[in-house]
Amino acid sequence: MLERLKKPEEYDWVEPMGQAYGDGLPLSMFPEIQCGFPSPASDYEETLSLEDVVIDSRHKEATYLVKAKGHSMVGAGIFDGDTLVVDRAQTPRKNGGSIVVAVVQGKATCKRLMFKPDGTPYLASENPHFENRVVAEGDEFELWGVVRYCLHALL
Repeated sequence: MLERLKKPEEYDWVEPMGQAYGDGLPLSMFPEIQCGFPSPASDYEETLSLEDVVIDSRHKEATYLVKAKGHSMVGAGIFDGDTLVVDRAQTPRKNGGSIVVAVVQGKATCKRLMFKPDGTPYLASENPHFENRVVAEGDEFELWGVVRYCLHALL
């Protein structure tokens, strides 16, 4: 029941945001930053690519970006308009709990993949105002990958 059938680009209604890897934009990076008092190591700096942080180097070709829409995952820190980094080669946790991009009955969604005690998968919302979706026998259900990172603007 948990099969990957099509890639997102194989659907004509999916609008890709662009590739998740490329030449890489080198960014300056401090080893860490204090959220309280300033750090005495603030003069130390190295260069790091955002690509190196959010993309598993073994899965570059299997990684894509998708824009989140809606409010069902706010409890997981995913907000309307956030950019999700999704890895098609990553396997969801066997005991559940991975946040995934899936297609159920032809509609794409981002939810937490969970399992009932009998092994039946369901997609859990992270907002009490939204219902969970049990994946019933015979439902069209495809996993498009595991969400590795959520990027959202603070301004």
